[in-house]
Amino acid sequence: MELFLVIALVVVVVVGLAAMFFSEAAQTRRAMLRVPRSNVSAAIDGELVRLVGRVVELDPALDAPLSHRRCVAFRVLVETKQSTGKSSHWVSTIDQRESVRFVLEDESGRARIEAAQSKLLVELDEEQGSGFLNDATPELEAYLAEHGKESTNFLGLNKSMRYREGVLALGETVAVLGVARWEDDPDAGAVDMGQAGFRDAPRKKRLVLEPANDGLYASDDPAVLK
Repeated sequence: MELFLVIALVVVVVVGLAAMFFSEAAQTRRAMLRVPRSNVSAAIDGELVRLVGRVVELDPALDAPLSHRRCVAFRVLVETKQSTGKSSHWVSTIDQRESVRFVLEDESGRARIEAAQSKLLVELDEEQGSGFLNDATPELEAYLAEHGKESTNFLGLNKSMRYREGVLALGETVAVLGVARWEDDPDAGAVDMGQAGFRDAPRKKRLVLEPANDGLYASDDPAVLK
């Protein structure tokens, strides 16, 4: 009997560690840390780079659904507790992610981040809950309804639910991983070189970070900001 319990415990630990290692967050973190940190001015055209800097608005900022923070990306994760016998676990009910293009600024310059298809690793730093003797707020009910969900079961009893949200906020320091591309900056114009002619004059460049084959990564995880 003791041997069985030991084996069962080992299996639980191994499964738990495997789940952590292969989780989306862990894979995103490893992908970002494989690339040394660079800065905007040192980025090499066509290479994969990891930049760290401050978020500056480019496209109109998003309104985070739960906290209403102005941001360039957010994730809302709603989970419902499910019980099986004496054990229980959280099951994803809603996993909403949105992002828009933004500018990342560091001490050496600025880069435009094409983040529409980014893989987000954001700190879920806002949390609310509902359940027994704790009704969901009208705002949470409205959010659930938008996604075809509700906080009660078929008997009208509250489900045990938690609502978490993370954002890449304006002014926040974040890391971004993508392919560097230097392009002519149409806002800067060209430098008149006199007899060389305006058409042949060197133009100012701007850096754009685009998705690699597996996407563009953006995160405010402290581990990838170093």
